[in-house]
Amino acid sequence: EVIYTAEYRPVVRADSKIVIKKLDDFDKLKLGHLAGLVYSEEFLAYIKRREAAGTLDIADAEEENLKKLLAGRIDVFVNSAPTVRWLAQQLEAKDQIKVLDYVVKRGDYFVTFSKTSTRLTESEKKKFRRQENIHGK
Repeated sequence: EVIYTAEYRPVVRADSKIVIKKLDDFDKLKLGHLAGLVYSEEFLAYIKRREAAGTLDIADAEEENLKKLLAGRIDVFVNSAPTVRWLAQQLEAKDQIKVLDYVVKRGDYFVTFSKTSTRLTESEKKKFRRQENIHGK
């Protein structure tokens, strides 16, 4: 079952006037990207084009993109909205960013574990199996 659904959306500084309604709206912006992050096929192709053109700022950690954004080194980056909000709160910067409405990707996330896992007690395993049977899985 789906545990939660996350939306990957553009993040800008809170005082920014940037509006993004379509992919081309990123063209004139300094765009940050988290290495290894997979978006929609369309946006990933766009990222690859920007990288090939040398107009993409690549970060190795989520925190890097947020710090670059706040320092004005990039105009925008895309990531999971809940992740960015949590990170901004941890860095005491939640009032310094805004997540735009444009959705680059929406994805469902699940939790999985082995029925033979030693991390669960026998009663936890039984409870999970009961839930599994209720939902017909």
